[in-house]
Amino acid sequence: MKIGLLRHGLGWRLFLSYLVIVLVGVAVLMSTAWLLAPASVGRHAQAMQAVVGNDSALVADLYTAFTQGVMEVLAVAAAAAMLAALLVSIFTAGRIVNPLRAMIAASQRIAAGDYDQRVPVPGDDELGALAQSFNRMAEALDHTEQRRLELLGDVAHELRTPLAAIQSSMEGLIDGVLPAEVETYAGVQHEARRLQRLVRDLEELSRAEAGQAPLELRRV
Repeated sequence: MKIGLLRHGLGWRLFLSYLVIVLVGVAVLMSTAWLLAPASVGRHAQAMQAVVGNDSALVADLYTAFTQGVMEVLAVAAAAAMLAALLVSIFTAGRIVNPLRAMIAASQRIAAGDYDQRVPVPGDDELGALAQSFNRMAEALDHTEQRRLELLGDVAHELRTPLAAIQSSMEGLIDGVLPAEVETYAGVQHEARRLQRLVRDLEELSRAEAGQAPLELRRV
């Protein structure tokens, strides 16, 4: 499961960044050892000549053995550092990628209409601040959706009243229950104007939400 974090995405980039740091450090160590080893071995060889005598072959063997030993140690250290980079990147990727994946999954469910989604806050760092911002955004969307549903219910109620009055008046006229007089038609016209006012209010609300309603602000 955790190895899969390194196959793509942020986990893979974290591993590459750690690997680059390790490789640069190993390259610097090997270059430094390669450049400084001759002088260092030369000084120690001069000190050992007093013990082993002026045996140039032995000094050369000591120099070669020392150099090979240093390079072998650096090679083992480089392999251990790469393994450590892999393990650290797996741990770090899990700490970073898992909260991000939780936010992605929650955002997808919110996009599908489930506005009750919240994500756990992993800590007080940047990821924690991101999770808190995400939760505040989800809460604002939830409140907006609730207000939208309430508005739709109120609009449906307001539209139902004049429509019912117009329908009953028309049925009364058709059945002959209501007289075909000016007062009857005036009542129907009054309800029709009420519907027009509601439609204009909805249009004004739509323009205000879209930021297209001209506002004249003044102190009152």
